[in-house]
Order: sequence, then C-alpha cells, then structure tokens
Amino acid sequence: MPPPLLPGWCINWVKSHMKLKLRKKTPPKSDDTQRESLRGKVSRPEAYNYHARRYQSERGNDRGHPRPAPKSGDSLGRRLERLTSTILIGVLVFSFLYLFWLDMSPRVRLADNPTATEPRGLLREPAEYEAGIRDILDDTPLSRSKLTINTERMQEKILQRYPELASVTITLPLTGQRPIIDIRPRESALLLNSRVGGTYTVDRSGTIMGDVSEIPQSERSHIESLPLVEDNSGVEARPGQQIVTSETVNFLLQLTHQYRQAEAPIRDITFPRDKPNEIRVTDSGNEFFVKYIVTRTAAEQFGAYRAVLERTGGEGVEEYVDVRVPGKAFYK
Repeated sequence: MPPPLLPGWCINWVKSHMKLKLRKKTPPKSDDTQRESLRGKVSRPEAYNYHARRYQSERGNDRGHPRPAPKSGDSLGRRLERLTSTILIGVLVFSFLYLFWLDMSPRVRLADNPTATEPRGLLREPAEYEAGIRDILDDTPLSRSKLTINTERMQEKILQRYPELASVTITLPLTGQRPIIDIRPRESALLLNSRVGGTYTVDRSGTIMGDVSEIPQSERSHIESLPLVEDNSGVEARPGQQIVTSETVNFLLQLTHQYRQAEAPIRDITFPRDKPNEIRVTDSGNEFFVKYIVTRTAAEQFGAYRAVLERTGGEGVEEYVDVRVPGKAFYK
C-alpha cells in the first residue's frame, strides 16, 4: 500500500533533521591546538641582533651595497699626523737624555783661582788630574747621568787617589755635559827623605802628599826652599800616610825660622830611630848636632843652644848639645 502523501514542507523538515543526525561530531580543539594553528598563520617579528646588524652594515647588505671606502686624502693626513707625533716624541726623549747626560771628560781647575790658565801650587799637571778623575768616573756607570751620580762618593775617591789635595768639589753644569772639578791642593810644609822609600812632600798635618819625582818642573822651585828631614825612624812612608804629627811639623817650621833669623844655615835635620818626639839638627860649620824635643817651644830651646855657643865658643862640644830639659843645657 503506498504511503500517504505528506505536505512538501513536512518532507523538507524531515530531510534536514536527518542530515543533522547523520553528521559526525568532531571534538572541540584545545587552547594549545588553537595557538599552534594560529602560529603558522600569524608572522612573528624577527629578533634584533646587534652584532649581526653591525656586520651587515660593515659588509653591506645582500643587495650589493658596499660600505663607502675612505677618501685617500683622509688616509694620508692621518699618516702624516702619526709620523709628526712620533718624530716629536723622539725629539723630546733625546733632549731629555742629552740634558741629563754627563761627559766623562771633566774640567779641572783651582778652587782659589778658577780662571788661571796655568795653575800653580799643584804637585801634578792638570792633564794628569783630568785623566785620573775620568778613570774614576768611568768605573761607576751611574756617574754618566746627572740624576744618578753620587758626587760625595766621587769626591771621596778623588781624595783617596790624590792625597795632596785638601778638598774637591764637583759641580754639575745646568745645560752642559762636562762636570767641573774644583781642587784645592794642600800646602807643602817640608820634604821627607825616607830610608824605606823615596823623598816626599809633607803638609802641615804631617801627611805625605806625593813623591818629589812626580812634581812638575814648574813647581820644583817652590819645594826646594822647604826644610829637608832625614827620616831614620824605619817607618814605611807612602802617599796619604800621616808620617808625623802636626805638632812636629809646626815645631820644625818654628825652629827653622829661628835658625834663619840667627843667620845660622841648617845642614841637616834628622828624625832618630825609636825616639818619636826628638829632633836632631846640625848647622853648617859644626860637626855636632843639637837635640830638641817637640813638646817644648822651639824659641826657648834654640835660645838655650845659642847660650851654650856664646859661653863656650864651641870649644869642648864634640858630639851633641842637649837642650830638651827646661832651664838646662848639656853637651858632650
């Protein structure tokens, strides 16, 4: 039997309802799934990299835009500027070293007469002092600079090498390089003829200054007038050594003055062996000697000797006259 006829609107409603029933239901997407799907659709901004941007700016981009090359004029100017700076620094360093550098050829002059062209009173030639002091300075490398030289130590070394000098002063020039050495020689007081050595000059302190054979000819006339003493004490004499006391030297100078005033030339003066305070003097025209002692005044003892000569006339005196005892005189 055929189905009953239905209205058209009813048939359409049934068809649509049946389609909804037959359609497969899909589960809802989670939040993570939705974000993953969106991630592929939405473009993310590129992360900024400083070094990559800088490298691209220096090398140029991929489109072939290179960095502009520096101009040749700028490069040449920088090179000239660096060259000028280098030269200026070198000149400054050289000027600094030259200002404080010392020449090892000193200039020697007399402290009391620095302008003298021919110094007097020296026991050596000025050139010999200059050569010796140059050797002393060369032995110390620190002496080549004004900043490192020890002037006091150098002065001590010079005095040790040249005992005839009383003082030494080293002056460093402000702008020059040649040091100035001012020397003051000791005053020669007497000549000492040693049995153990040679003949030496002795100053007022009793210190041996130097060998007579080394004295320049220009100074020989000065030392020839000095009293000559024969040293029989047996003590070894060498330059820089104090051979006698200053009191002995002063006594000798006073005694020789007494003889000159009395116009009694002295033939010889002797230091006897093992008698440090005794001095024996023989005057011209006599064969005997006079015994003096340095602990009493020369004038008093010489007066006692002259009294013996006036009283005896030299008769009966064969070996010596002894005036060492105060107020008395003995002769033999």
